[in-house]
Amino acid sequence: SWLTKREKSYGRFLIEAACTIGDPASDECETYYLAPAVIAGNVYAPKDLVKYPLYWFQIAASPQGHIIFRNFVCSKEGGSSCGINTELFDQMNFNISKSVAREIHNFDELDMNFDRCDSLSARLNYALPRLGPIEIEFPVKHINIRRQAKAFQVETGPILIPLPPEGNQSIPGKTLLFTTAFIHFNEFSRAELTLVEEARKCEGQEASLKFGEKMNVRIVMLASSQGNHKKLRKDQ
Repeated sequence: SWLTKREKSYGRFLIEAACTIGDPASDECETYYLAPAVIAGNVYAPKDLVKYPLYWFQIAASPQGHIIFRNFVCSKEGGSSCGINTELFDQMNFNISKSVAREIHNFDELDMNFDRCDSLSARLNYALPRLGPIEIEFPVKHINIRRQAKAFQVETGPILIPLPPEGNQSIPGKTLLFTTAFIHFNEFSRAELTLVEEARKCEGQEASLKFGEKMNVRIVMLASSQGNHKKLRKDQ
């Protein structure tokens, strides 16, 4: 987690990876922890939550120092594919672990779970024509809170987004098309999505991202406890 010097804003990331570097001249070592990449946002803004020009950033930090990666560049190669599992795989197994979670109803509950370092996730509900109700679940990898204003902003992703059929396009066997997106929200009824474009559609320094719709949706945030709590603040 961090607390920014200028904005006095707390931020928390999940951990993607760790890299420990030893000093050959001594027995000391230093470990850097890599956070997930997220789309940069205008934190706590009343509208236009996503920064432009679009870029994603990722921080690696140790107790002593940090590196922030910012990426505006995409490759000219790539492309997605879809099909039936048996065409490509002998097995496709899913090992899903479920845990008890509590719904977060207001900022005070969110602040408590933030401070306790509970695992946070979110569930997004909306509907598309010809597809019906859609529910998307995802972990909250990065969240900012400002306690004085009782404000928060989630910046996380990627999440999986179904694409609506075009025109009279049929949906044979319910084989749907998807894209991935990064999501920003600072309330429970509206979200902004940044869709990830196929890299082959990009040119030069243009980022492989585009703004999506500002959606009116229902967002439910959930928290689950992970063993002993370690508080982020010393004032409680």
